[in-house]
Amino acid sequence: MSENYSEDKAEKNKPDEEVGTSRGTHQTDISEDEKALNRFLEAVLLRCGFARKKNGDNRMQACVKSDSSSSYIPKLTVVFDLDLTLVYSSNEKLFPAQQCLASGNGYTAIRPYCDTLLKNLRPKCQIMIFSSGCESYVNEVRNLIDPNGEYFDKILNRNSCTEIFNFYSKDLVNTGTDLKRTVLIDDTLQSFIPQPYNGIPIQPWTGQEDDTELMKMEELIMELIEEKDVCVFLKQRYNLGKTIRSNYLRNFSHVRK
Repeated sequence: MSENYSEDKAEKNKPDEEVGTSRGTHQTDISEDEKALNRFLEAVLLRCGFARKKNGDNRMQACVKSDSSSSYIPKLTVVFDLDLTLVYSSNEKLFPAQQCLASGNGYTAIRPYCDTLLKNLRPKCQIMIFSSGCESYVNEVRNLIDPNGEYFDKILNRNSCTEIFNFYSKDLVNTGTDLKRTVLIDDTLQSFIPQPYNGIPIQPWTGQEDDTELMKMEELIMELIEEKDVCVFLKQRYNLGKTIRSNYLRNFSHVRK
């Protein structure tokens, strides 16, 4: 795809450690981990020209705290990346499942089980797209996945992304949802930097017909439906804050471990 359409993930290189779906291993003391992660995020904020607001409304943080005294649990919000997560796009047609976009600018295939997943989640969750693709490309792909406008509550594109280390990161504050009840499913580790413990990493899809990753995602999402704080669950499962810090700390050698 051209730069005007695709997410250009090839030039936004992944870090040395590939994103996987395995559980986290040994975890260090939580308080020390959080302190180290907060120092790292603070350095990221300063490098990117952000500043923490005095009222405590942090644009980037491990997880947003909300009122835990209430018994009300908001509906889970599931935020999907597009390229390599729900679809595969290219300038030329590479395999039969790819369809030509309405604009004629490229070909896109939908990942196996995508429609079934969205249909099953619709009654139980809010569903959003958060892509680093440009607005016109994202809208075209959305129309391909959801031609009748049944599934998605909100669409976010490159204009809502935060550029860090020359790649696009996704700040879930832009969803306007309760972040204790919001998850981001994405194939790139850097997307999770603003809120590491809201992230669910997925293996990238490049057209395999026998792919079952979205089936696994549905099973996990169903586990999260009743979780009051998804950040606690996802930190225990993936500990992406530690992974992100270890992958990107080299960019901030002045931040103490």
